[in-house]
Amino acid sequence: MSEHVHHERPAIRDGESRRVPLLRWLFAPLRTLYKVWFALMFWLSLLVLYLPFKILLGKERRYRTAFRLKRAWAFFLQWAALLPQQVTWEGPLPKPPYVVVSNHSSYLDIVHMFNLVPDYFLMMGKYELQRWPLFRIFFKRMDIAVNRGSRIEAAKAFRRAAAAIDRGACVVLFPEGTIPLTVPRMKHFKDGALRLAVEKQVPIVPVTFLNHWRLFGDPEDLLSRGHPGVARAVVHPAVETKGLTDADVLVLRHRLFDLIEAPCWNMKLDDATLDRIAELARLDFSDPARRAAVLKDMERVLSFVEKLNEVDTSGVEPLIFMTEEENVLREDVAALTISKQDALRNAPAKDSDYFKVPRVVDKRPS
Repeated sequence: MSEHVHHERPAIRDGESRRVPLLRWLFAPLRTLYKVWFALMFWLSLLVLYLPFKILLGKERRYRTAFRLKRAWAFFLQWAALLPQQVTWEGPLPKPPYVVVSNHSSYLDIVHMFNLVPDYFLMMGKYELQRWPLFRIFFKRMDIAVNRGSRIEAAKAFRRAAAAIDRGACVVLFPEGTIPLTVPRMKHFKDGALRLAVEKQVPIVPVTFLNHWRLFGDPEDLLSRGHPGVARAVVHPAVETKGLTDADVLVLRHRLFDLIEAPCWNMKLDDATLDRIAELARLDFSDPARRAAVLKDMERVLSFVEKLNEVDTSGVEPLIFMTEEENVLREDVAALTISKQDALRNAPAKDSDYFKVPRVVDKRPS
């Protein structure tokens, strides 16, 4: 397993290495049918709504109405695609404006972001979205396309985002910049979102989309994942930026990365995992009562470890020793401390210069 981007904990295992090759091919026809269904629901509904969107996006004063229509569209899509959202709220949303950052593991993230965040926001997305038919209308008018290939264009995009915050709008973006090929393992975060929040001194709301990568993979890859299911998300407590400066961005980036990544490490042991552990350790968990007890104990251990991950250790120096006390040892000098005769004097049996002990290995033929 590869190393983590900024600390010693191993990186999360990528999704492709978890797949069983036989099942990948066996269920390919069903996944293809599901993706065709999703595409039909998405593009047909957008086609129906295109004219209302075009009218609403014609003037900036109607953008908030367009946002409400986008939320209604996202609500329809989650049920039409059989992907209802389930949210765990670990803290309330702050008063707008604020910046929302999340991991990016699927195009489903964009749809469910509108189901998740009720306050008016602008979405920042990659420049290539302007080339999508119909869908590009949002990034040519209301939302903000970021051309990361050009420093000047990227700076203009973030200036637009800063102006939107000044007007009271929230901003949503994915600091990884794209969907990593190693999902659910996250990519290194870019600083743009964090510098924006620090500059405007507005809170940052971290969000984790837990299983979007399992539910809907690359739509252009027929062998990628795709099936109905509950889309789970975690909204973390808002992170304040008041009083922070550009010098704090690095620590802030690491803190947000760990916050967003932590729920992906929450491991719930299932029967298959327990069987694998039993096989590796050569243990027998065939008894149902013993099996249930072991499963419960192991989940308690994992929960305790995850609890430790909640502690903010930013700025804390790692320990090499548990205490700062030093052992006082004598100098390592060779010296005669006891003679051979003195050592043999208390031996129960001896032979010349050696202790005599009972035979342990019997070399005689049996």
